[in-house]
Formats: sequence, structure tokens, C-alpha cells
Amino acid sequence: MADRRGFVLGVLVLLASAPAAPARPARRAPTGGRSAASAFRAPSARAPDGRWAHAPSAEWTRKDVDLGAPPLAERGAPPAGRGRAARRTAKYEGLKRYAEFHLRLLQAELDEEREQARVRLLGWGRERLAREGAALFGLSATEKGRLYADRVVRLDLRGAALPFHRFAAGDLVSISPTQSDGPPPPPRALADGAPRAARARAQRGGSAVANAARLGDDRFDAAALPPDVETISGVVLSRSPRFVDVCVRAASSADAAVVRELGAPSARGRWRLDSAMSAIPFDRMALALASFTEPDADDALREFVLGTFVAAIEAPSAPRAPLAPPALGAALRPARAVLSEACARASLDQAQRAAVGASFGRQLSLVQGPPGTGKTRTACAIALATALAVGGGRLGRSLLAAPSNVAADNLLAGCLALGLRCVRLGRPAYARADLREHTLDALVAPPAGPTDERAHREHMARRWRALEHAQVVVATATGAGELLTGPMAAIDDPAAPHRVRFDLCLVDESSQCIEPAVLLALLSAQRAPRLVLVGDQCQLGPVLLSRRSADEARDAGGPSLFSRLVEHGCCPELLSVQYRMPEALAAFSARRYYAGRLTTACSPDERPRPPLVGALRWPHASLPLAFIDSRAAEADLRYHEQRRAADTRGTAEAACALGEADADADAEQAGGPTLRAGAPPSSSTSYCNPCEAAIVAQAVRALLAGGLDAADVGVITPYAAQVRAIADELGRLGAAGGAVEVCSVDGFQGREKEAIVLSAVRSNARNATGFLGDWRRLNVSLTRARRALIVVGDSRTLDADPHWRAFIAHVRERGGLVLWGEHAQPHAAGAAPC
Repeated sequence: MADRRGFVLGVLVLLASAPAAPARPARRAPTGGRSAASAFRAPSARAPDGRWAHAPSAEWTRKDVDLGAPPLAERGAPPAGRGRAARRTAKYEGLKRYAEFHLRLLQAELDEEREQARVRLLGWGRERLAREGAALFGLSATEKGRLYADRVVRLDLRGAALPFHRFAAGDLVSISPTQSDGPPPPPRALADGAPRAARARAQRGGSAVANAARLGDDRFDAAALPPDVETISGVVLSRSPRFVDVCVRAASSADAAVVRELGAPSARGRWRLDSAMSAIPFDRMALALASFTEPDADDALREFVLGTFVAAIEAPSAPRAPLAPPALGAALRPARAVLSEACARASLDQAQRAAVGASFGRQLSLVQGPPGTGKTRTACAIALATALAVGGGRLGRSLLAAPSNVAADNLLAGCLALGLRCVRLGRPAYARADLREHTLDALVAPPAGPTDERAHREHMARRWRALEHAQVVVATATGAGELLTGPMAAIDDPAAPHRVRFDLCLVDESSQCIEPAVLLALLSAQRAPRLVLVGDQCQLGPVLLSRRSADEARDAGGPSLFSRLVEHGCCPELLSVQYRMPEALAAFSARRYYAGRLTTACSPDERPRPPLVGALRWPHASLPLAFIDSRAAEADLRYHEQRRAADTRGTAEAACALGEADADADAEQAGGPTLRAGAPPSSSTSYCNPCEAAIVAQAVRALLAGGLDAADVGVITPYAAQVRAIADELGRLGAAGGAVEVCSVDGFQGREKEAIVLSAVRSNARNATGFLGDWRRLNVSLTRARRALIVVGDSRTLDADPHWRAFIAHVRERGGLVLWGEHAQPHAAGAAPC
């Protein structure tokens, strides 16, 4: 059972200590025709403490690698000797530093995520798990059917409404027996820090990779579950007020036994549902680093990426001259007519057409897409142009990746609309319901249960053949690793078609991807000749949970490759026309964050302002923008911010709050616990503002009464505790209010609603704004609405931040600012007093 619940931690070939390099080059093994996956066939593993080991490889033992060497900037001139030898030494040193840097980042993130899981399971009792919505207890299970190879299990309280919980479609979860009222026993992996016996050991010939592959990408980490009990992992398919449907897969006979036991009459009311985590994405990214930094690989694109990294480390403040990535060979550039046809079919504007053309000019190209400018449409048009450009009877094939399942679904929908043949990697439960028929599982159904080796190999070969007929393969960035380290890549059969050729690797929302995830997508595309990164450095980057990794990433130009390349001189193609919102809503961000280079294509008539009916009215006759100042009258010196214990795991708030300079003082002022940098997640606290939550509820009530559907209204706020407070207030409005989505700002990036209500939360005498001071978070907050934006905040506190001060002045100048006490009676329509 331990083997079944465990996961195989991947194999990393990295840069070990070794003697100095000889004067002459080391002899190289033949590399012609070798695939990227072959780089993994070398001995390495995690160390006994679960960390990735620096295992020597035959190719590195004769290189100049000194793990204790000082940074390049401290060494002065290159070593004496022939120029070629000096260049080789510098190259190997750069590779070593690059791999070690990102390996440390991955390890810190994995450690932090496991620590959060450990504290949640061992430090919280059943009462807090239930209160924070982190677990459900006493559930009954019923099998409701199948979703391709998955069985759909419905968990409920036998007809009663479920209590508050945070489980949503696409979440990785575990089902296990309900334990006693106390905390579950410590998982072995957390109790002693030692890896389970099932983890891969150092093996030659790639067998460890094959073992890791067979687990797939949905095995949960032992750190997330109680040990020595019947458990099975799954993916939330859907939820309602009375049940949660979970897709589970019986990958072994033991799993099948647990699935059968779930629905047994004797097991009613016995089950619990917990969040789970997977370490496999981390291991896949570590493997990608191993391949990307293989010393004997000659790759102009790699040398370019490595050069920007070294420059960021050694001279972070030096002026940046414009950089041009390596040019693309003329043979790979399509005819102008091909580009024109692709752009016409996708109905692109001039800026989008320029981005499509630029993607064929160099091996690496960047496309900057501010909010509402059609990033995904442009990405799909690039894939279409790639499909049309390749002739001679061969398909032009693209691998399109994104950091999330939602973003991957958007890519898939866009490509299907252009008539492209597409396959989506990943379990169907991760995909949108209307797109599941295009998943690889739907096209080539996995076996219903365990299979022998021959049947397994035949099934994997059928999956490769399905990919061969696709023009576009879509996946999440880490999910794309299935092509490199998953079961399909583990087939050791020369006759199997398991090396599909790609002509393009494109990563959408790449500014939200950490760099190793982008490398994983590129290598999964078998080092496609073109890499296109689509993103926006003016929006939020990847969420890093570890303060240490966040600090190190900042020193290297940011955690995303896109942002670092822009910072160090790569000029992206700017999509300069936005279609989401009218000029009144777009003006502030366009001027302040995009230097006035954005234009608006939609008129107020196309995006009419919805009416407000009830206690609230729009402060301006036509402006679809309002700032409701929650500070009430000038003489009112009350502050409404509160600090509460809250589950902030896995959020930017959890990462940022640990480093807020005002944390100790704020906690002391509120009489709460002190939150120190590096404090464990169990002490995580979050801010809420009951006054603002009541105002938000009235704003939502007015929008719904004005004719908007609940699905068209979104509420966003930076803090987890405020999400819960607003959800409670909206629940008091009845079914319509409870159906309105309430989300964190970070979680809503990339999405839009007809009307958005934003709660800023912070309200204190010290005018501390915490991580609201990140201007990118403000930019994201202000650009989610299509027709109307209502912002609720305390102007006295927010004025302390220059970006918020500028926004409030912008709204005031246009007549959109109003004091809550003057605009509506706090007690009107049931509003809570402030």
C-alpha cells in the first residue's frame, strides 16, 4: 500500500565535483539523431534526504567543475591557455551555475509545499481543517459512472448540504477513511524525512525514468496524506452544494480494491476528502534541467538563454543593450502567402499579424499581450501558420503549453475554432466538459485496470500514433512532460513511434511559468526549432511559496524566463489593441503601465454600463467606474481591517505575507500572533475587512437587481480571509448571491467578467498596504471587467502607495469617487454597519 500511495522521485543528471579539465577536449559520444530524452539515461537520483543529488556522469567527470568555486565575477581574467579551452571552461561553469540555481529554487518550493501539507495535517485538528474548508469528513461514496478510464465517485452527506469547503473542479485530492477526532498520524515521509523505498534509486539505462513514468502525473505525494490507511487519489470533476464528484483511476489491483470498498454499505459515512499534492511536476522540471544543461549539447538557443542568466547574476544593474535571439534558417520561414492566409482565417489585427510574422524570424520570439489584446488568439494563429507552412506531405505540428489547465483549455478551444486537429494531454477531468472528447484518453482509452507489459506497450504505441495525426498538441507546461518522462516515453522499443517531431513550441501565459517549466515544455517538443513565449511582464508572475526561492529568483531577473529576457534587452512584439473593455476602464492601466501604447477597439455602446438598482447608485452619469471610499466621513477615524487565522496555503498571499515589513507591527496592533519571515504556514494569518465585505455585498445586490446574471459578476480581493468574509455576506443574499464567484486577485488573472467588484481590504492607522504595493497586482485587478468596475477601499490607507494614490486621483478627477456614508445609508437594504 505504501508503494501504491508513494511516488517515484525523478532522476537528475547534474554537474558533480570533478578534476580539472584537461587541455584537450574530452572525447564525446556520438550524438547524431539522439533525442532529448536520451539525456536522462544516466545514473542519478535523489539523496537519502529526498533532495536531488549531484551524481557524477561519465560526461562530466573530465570537466572543470568545482562546486565550491567563487562566482565568475570574482575570478577576474579567464585561465591561461588556449582560447578554446578557456571558452569551454566558462561554458561548463555557466551550465553548472544555471542548473544549480534552478535546482535550489525547485527544492525550496517543494520543501515549502510539503511543509505546508505537514503542518496542515499534523498541526491542525479536525475542527480547524473543517473550518478552513481544507477537508470534509463523514462522507458516503457512490460510484456514478465513468469518464473514459476514470471512475466517477460521488461523495456526499447522504442528502444533507455540505459545509463550507475549498474543493473546486480540477483539484488533486485524496479519499481516505475518516480518522479519530485528533490529527492524523504523521506520514512517514514527514516524520523521518527519509524517502520511501519505492522512490527511484540511481539506475543506469534510464530504468528510473521508466519507473517514474508509470505513475503518471496524478499520484499524490505521501506528504499530503495519512499513512497506512486505504487511500486513493483523484481529481475533482464537479461540485454542488450537496456533493463533490471525484474521478479516480484504478491503476493497480490495490487501487481497484479501494474503489470497490468506497461504495460498500458498511463504509457509508466513513470517508474523508483532503487536498493532495504531487511532487512529479518538480521531478519532471529537474529532469528537464538535466537535459538542458548537458555539457556536450551544442544549441544556439540554449547559449542565448544561458547568457542572459549569467548577465543577470553577475551584473544585475548594468545597462542592457538590445539583444537579438538566434536567427531562424531561411528554409524554415514560410511564404508570405501562408502567413497572410493564417492571419486572415484568425481575423487578426495589424499588431497580431506582426507578432505571427516575427515568430518565424528567430529561434526564440516574445509576444507581449496586455489584458484583452488577444494573446491566445495570436498564439493559435501562430500554430495555424505553422501547420500551413510545412509541406512535402509532412504535418506542421505544434506543442502549445500553458501554466494552468484553464489556459490550456483556452488554447485548445482557439485551435479547434481554426479547424486544426488537436489532442489535449492530461486526464479528461482536468479539461473543460466541452473539450474532453479531444483529450488523448478519449481518443485512445487507457485500459480499465492493470495490464501486462505487452498490452501496456501496445497501448502506448497507439497513443503515439494518435499524436502523429495531430497538428496541435496542447498541455500544461508540466503536463507536457508526459512526452518526455511519462509512460509513453518509457517504451524501449525502436519500432514504436515515440518521437513525434514538433516544428514549434509555444508557451502561453509564459510570464506566469517558472523557467524550468518552460524548459520542460521545450524539451518535451524534442527541441523544436522555434520557441515562442507569450506573456506580459506587467502582470503577476509565478507564485513562489518559498521566501528563499523568491529572493533568489529576483536576483536573477525574476522567476520567469519571459520577464528576464525582456529585462535584459529582448524586445517583445506588443499586441497594442485591447478588445475587453471601453476606454473609461482601460485608460489608467494603458497610460501608467503600457506607456500609452495601447488603444481601445470597443466603444461604450458595445460595452454598455449595467444599471445599479437598490441602495447603491453610480456616482457619475455615464462612467462605468466607481471607487467607494470605505473610510466614511472625514471625522471618522475608525479602521476596519482585521487580522485572522486563515488557510492561505498555495497562494501568493502565503508567500508574500511572510516578508511584509509591517507584519510584526500589524499583528501586535491587532493583538494577534507575530508573523515572522520564515514562520511555518500553520501561523498564517490573513486580513479581512467586515465593513468592506458588507459594501461589496450591497454592490453585488445592486448589479444583480439591475439585470446581470450571477455568472456575469465577479468579486476579487487580495486576501484569503476576505474571500471567506465576502462569501459569507453574499450567502445571506440568497441563491443568486451565493452563486457569484469570489476569488483572489492572483487566482483570477487571465479571466474576465461583465462586472467586477474589487475589495482592497487594507485599512489601518499606519497606512500599511502590504503586498497591495505590487503594482502588477493592481494592474491585474483593474483589467478584469468588461462593462463595469466597482472598487471598495480605504483611501486614507491606500494613498500611502503611489500606484493606488494615482488610481484614486484618476477616479476622483472623473467624478467616480464617493464616500460610503454619503452615498448610501450603511443600514439600507440590510447592509451591516461599518
